[in-house]
This record gives sequence, structure tokens and C-alpha cells, in this order.
Amino acid sequence: MKKKVALLTMRYDNNYGGNLQRYALYTVLQQLGCEVICLYIRDSWKEAWKETMSPAKQFIKICKQIIKHILRPKTFPRFPWEKENSLYVQATKITEPFFENYIKHTKICYSTKDLEKNVYKHKCEAIVIGSDQVWRKAYVLRYGLCTFFGGFIHYKQKIDRIVYGASFGVYDQEYTTVEAQEIQRVYKKLDAVSVREKSGMD
Repeated sequence: MKKKVALLTMRYDNNYGGNLQRYALYTVLQQLGCEVICLYIRDSWKEAWKETMSPAKQFIKICKQIIKHILRPKTFPRFPWEKENSLYVQATKITEPFFENYIKHTKICYSTKDLEKNVYKHKCEAIVIGSDQVWRKAYVLRYGLCTFFGGFIHYKQKIDRIVYGASFGVYDQEYTTVEAQEIQRVYKKLDAVSVREKSGMD
């Protein structure tokens, strides 16, 4: 019987490099005799948009967008995050067919709860995290500090936790001492780790 593996990598978008590295790792795991399902992680546009500005600025921007929508409803969506989502849909017109045709994946996961739910739903015996800049704080923090260290998997669950080809993306330390200590507790539960650059070892 094939081992069921959940693959967690950078969120799907129109980045060609990200799509190719996902497909490469997905294919290699299949060649190793695993049944692979990709955890389809995505942004909640509303939440992602709210993170970038103060409540006052949010309110002003929403008001402006609603006025534009009233004046030209066909051109301007009602809320700012709907515009972002619309731009995203346009940007992924080329890459989405590839993702849909060649990567077996879950339904969209907007939170760590969704990720955890899908790992158990598909009865995965292992999770592989990587490759690419899955440990770059600026890219993945909105999903939770420890998500890409396997922190959303309950510690009592007997699931192999493997990180492959992870990168911090920068040479400078982005994590604070407190954040590093929090990550360390989760990191100790990993079964195997490899990193992309030698600087990652340090």
C-alpha cells in the first residue's frame, strides 16, 4: 500500500518558479512510491488586505472604493479586497490549468485549522514541507509563525514530519529571539530536515 503524504509548500500563485518546484517535489515523491496530495494554501484576501494598514486607513479606502463602485459598478468592485482577488484571478489564468491538471490537491486552505483538518481527512501518514523559501518570515508569517515547521500537526499524532530544501531567503536573521524560541519547540518534533543554502545551517 502506498504511503499517503501531504505536501505543504509556498502558496499557489502565478510564480512560475514556485509552480515548477512544487511539481518537481510532487513528482519525485510519487516516484518514491507515495500517494501525494498538495495542501492548497491560499490567502484570504480580506484578511491579507486588513493586515497591511491601520483601521483608519482601512475605513477611508473602503469608503473610496464604495463610492467608485456606485459611480462605475462594472469597473470597480465593491470592496478593495475584491479588486485584489480579481487581479489574482487574471494573473493566474496561465498557471491555474497546470496546477489543476498536474497537482492533486485539497480544497483551498485559508488557515492552520484547514491544513490540520485536511491532513487527517486524507489519512496522511507523513507531511513534507518545502521546498523553496518556506522559512522566510516575510512570506509565511501570515499563516502562523510555526506553520511551515509543522506546528499545526498535533504533537500526539503519529505523522512523519519532514522538511525538504527549506530556505530562509535572506542571510540576515529575520526572527526575533522570542520567535526563535517558539519555533524551536516545534522544530524539535521534526523527523528530518534539509536546507537549501549552507547559511541556513547557521
